[in-house]
Amino acid sequence: MSNLIRSNSRLSILIFIGLIGAIVIILIINYVLNNFTKEPQTSSDVRSINTINTPLPKNSPEPKNPVSKNISRGDRTLFPDIQNSDRDKGIDSFKQGKYSDAEKHFGEAVKNNPNDPEILIYYNNALAHKKGNPLTLAVVVPAKKRRNSAQEILRGVAQAQNQFNQQNGLQGRLVEIVIADDDNNEDTAKQIAQEIVQDRSILGVIGHGSSKVTNTALPIYTPNLAIVSSTSTSIDLRGSVFFRILPSDKATGEKLAQYALTNNFKKIVIFCNPVDLYSRSIKEEFRLTFVKNQREKVVPSSCINLADPNLNPAQEVKNLLKDPFVEAIALFPDTDKSIEVAMGIIKTYNDSVDNLKKSNNNVEQLKQIKILAGDSLYKPEVANTLKNLILAVPWFRDAPKSRRFAQEAQSKWGGGVSWRTATSFDATQAFIGSFKLSPEVSRATVLNNLPKINISENTSGEPLKFDSSREINKPATLIMVQDGQFVNAE
Repeated sequence: MSNLIRSNSRLSILIFIGLIGAIVIILIINYVLNNFTKEPQTSSDVRSINTINTPLPKNSPEPKNPVSKNISRGDRTLFPDIQNSDRDKGIDSFKQGKYSDAEKHFGEAVKNNPNDPEILIYYNNALAHKKGNPLTLAVVVPAKKRRNSAQEILRGVAQAQNQFNQQNGLQGRLVEIVIADDDNNEDTAKQIAQEIVQDRSILGVIGHGSSKVTNTALPIYTPNLAIVSSTSTSIDLRGSVFFRILPSDKATGEKLAQYALTNNFKKIVIFCNPVDLYSRSIKEEFRLTFVKNQREKVVPSSCINLADPNLNPAQEVKNLLKDPFVEAIALFPDTDKSIEVAMGIIKTYNDSVDNLKKSNNNVEQLKQIKILAGDSLYKPEVANTLKNLILAVPWFRDAPKSRRFAQEAQSKWGGGVSWRTATSFDATQAFIGSFKLSPEVSRATVLNNLPKINISENTSGEPLKFDSSREINKPATLIMVQDGQFVNAE
């Protein structure tokens, strides 16, 4: 009996050991299958960035780097609040590498919403992938935070890309545009720049949207990747890879100051954000012009801080109205929060003057007060609501040299376009011009060729030729608000 018990015990032990061994073998086989025979799980963005012609898998996992969700070739929309079912079908096809289907769906999406530049870019990207070996550029915009400005920039890029691709590109190679959203945030801009630099297919960058984020990203692009700015104007932006397609704050500040000097204003009160790169830059250049003309007493060395949380616009306006010597206000808000504060100051001032007129007080002196500002206040809502405003902008559609492009753009987009569209068109044209100067196109040839471009036709108006500082020497344009519209002031 005891021998039987011992025999059964040994059998139980052997069965238990066998079961454990089987489980271990199954786990080993599963590990080998998952890690050595399957393709690595790669996000759609990473595939899209690093292997251009590889189909993008449908329902791929979320990217490990969250900022990859801010980058798209056509595999996601950066404007999800815009509804377009054909665009969404195109995105699904693009993810799967079905570029002919993507072309068809994006083409229908363009017909449904011809004013949306993102869709036209994705349509052309599908064409470029279908052809193979595209010439790839990146454009970085504040898509979520400043949608209108972002789309203005993308319209210029899309128009240049579409025009080039419709003419069969460069020996059959079409331009592809990678769109990235930095949310006008410096930390995000750094991560976006790092992703772009790591993607060896990208030959150059258009962006970023504002001076502060461009300044943050610029060291990451240095020394090998060219960046052409179509919107960032700070004079502090310098570097071996940095090119600027529009007048800098020096040109804009001088233009406004010359207007003030010509009108012999006795006193000008300046509002700015002293810690913002753009705001501080244009304010300093504005004031420096008075110093050079020995009229420094007209403008203060400091400004009233638009970013001060304790700023009381109503009280500041009262102070202006009480001062008999003030003949102009210079408003230089940053491109973020202080724009609303600046607009509030102008509206409060105009409302105060209107109230004084209604009370039959003598307001002849108040009528002489002008409001001067830079391009950050070039917005439709500004023209619709504010008066007595003089702006210096990089481009204006009613200027004589701008009219041809303005008409073409209006036909393309169904309405008038802003300076951001014009300068972004020129930035894209500058890169395309650099492609044409070498039989082989690479980051190195683009960086080497940009200083050599000399484009007199097919620009937004002025010739494109960089000087030794990699700037385009063209003047700013003065415009004014009249009857709810921007009109030429020159």
